[in-house]
Amino acid sequence: MADALSSLPIGSTTASFPLLAMQFALRHLVRCTEFCLVCHNKVSTDFEALKPYVCSSPLCLYQYMSLGFGPSIEYEIISQPTVVDLLVSFCYASANAGKLVHFPDGMDLKTYTSDSKEYSGDFHRVKNEFRFLDDGPEDLRPLLKDGDWIVMTVAGVGEEWHARVIETCCWPIVKVAQPVNVKPFAAHPGVAQPTETNSSLPPSSIPGSTDVRDVQFRIYDNAFDTAQEQEKRKAITNLLNTLPSVVDMKAWLQKSSNSGGEVTLRKFKNRLSPSALGLLRWIIASNRSCIVPLYDHDESASSGFMPVQGMGPEWRQFRFAMGAPDKEQRFVNSVREAQKRIKSRCEPFHPARL
Repeated sequence: MADALSSLPIGSTTASFPLLAMQFALRHLVRCTEFCLVCHNKVSTDFEALKPYVCSSPLCLYQYMSLGFGPSIEYEIISQPTVVDLLVSFCYASANAGKLVHFPDGMDLKTYTSDSKEYSGDFHRVKNEFRFLDDGPEDLRPLLKDGDWIVMTVAGVGEEWHARVIETCCWPIVKVAQPVNVKPFAAHPGVAQPTETNSSLPPSSIPGSTDVRDVQFRIYDNAFDTAQEQEKRKAITNLLNTLPSVVDMKAWLQKSSNSGGEVTLRKFKNRLSPSALGLLRWIIASNRSCIVPLYDHDESASSGFMPVQGMGPEWRQFRFAMGAPDKEQRFVNSVREAQKRIKSRCEPFHPARL
């Protein structure tokens, strides 16, 4: 807590620059959670964080994510899959209940809404191709590009198929990757369970055995930042519904690691949209607490953090740490001192003490 600069007399020139630099660096390191990692302005929060983060500026958030200042989501998924699943479940439940108030603005997320323009076409389920009559819609060709994501619906079917456009050079035939059949989100232990359709068989939920179906589809072309808050919450639930389960992402990352290639979810591009990946990165990076899963036989039990016994295997327990250890200890000491003062005031009066 010493400050060699403020303790100097006014007009003094005997300050030690190495000492001042050391104190400045030490103080900045100790209090790094109180300031934005990009603009270095003080972050206004009503809780004490254990991990540094950025302020509410969308530009700071974009730079934080794009420059790689945040945690590695690949490492978090491999090392702590249950914690990642918990964070995703929290975000989904909050957005679905209309309680989410902080949003990933500034990350250039693209999504779709019910107001997005719909297009019609014939979709070949075996070849994963769109076929348009004549030259197709006039306004669609300049909009639909390789790498875009679309969502398809079929009349009478409550499911959605999300797919990545992989080839548009043979217009009016558009080639897409194997669609992702989105089903309702399920929290842990079932985790998120969107599944891919079988490219060799028609989806069982669609009547009939023909390979070509009339579908309506929309493009991921709505800017997330310009939407209203309620639309943002709906967009977040839509994107989270398309996420693979944490177990599947972990298995894919481990397989990529064993093959010797770069371990990154960006290569999972035919299964994970860029917007869903950006949202997942924001969910993990914005967690500023320390979350540790507890098990019935956990090493942390020796330190006094005992899990609740008798719960079934379908339940998961976690320990949250929000404050720094030294401040936690000072809080405990203050509580003990207060208890002693209260106890001494409540003791009965004895004349022998006079």
